Amino acid sequence: MDYDAKRAGYALDTFFKPLYAIEATCKALGLDYDQITERRQEQSVPILLAFRQWLEQQVSQTITGTPLNKAITYALTHFDGLMIYTTDGMLEPDNNILEAQIRPIALGRHAHMFAGSHQGGKRAAIIYSLLATCRLQGINPINWLDDVLRRITDLPQERYYELLPQNWKAQYPAAARSYA
Repeated sequence: MDYDAKRAGYALDTFFKPLYAIEATCKALGLDYDQITERRQEQSVPILLAFRQWLEQQVSQTITGTPLNKAITYALTHFDGLMIYTTDGMLEPDNNILEAQIRPIALGRHAHMFAGSHQGGKRAAIIYSLLATCRLQGINPINWLDDVLRRITDLPQERYYELLPQNWKAQYPAAARSYA
């Protein structure tokens, strides 16, 4: 099967390597979310727009139904979604971190089939999501959970957003203490 390695390699070298280099630089510089957004708007958006233009040129030069044609068509169809990460520095350009976070869940899928009920499964998913967010934010989940469980009963429901790990970390940086 012909995967058109030359064109795929061109896309990787010309578009994706520079985009990931921008992300690596943001991380190395320790930029905050607003600074990351600004850098992405200045540097990543032009690369992505050039990528879309290249895709539009390439789609007509590929054979319908081939893997590369399908990939290009898919990318063009979902291009607006691809651009979203450039609007918020908290977002990631891919889902690699999420996949690494949920790998233990996927591996334990059989054991988790018996959550007791559909509602129990939903609650477990919410807890997994919150704990994974703690991990992504570098928050010790025990510190976060201890504080949240103590405060949630006294907090009006419209302020629950303050207890989300990313918001909690900003309010209590000393309590967050890195979770490695």
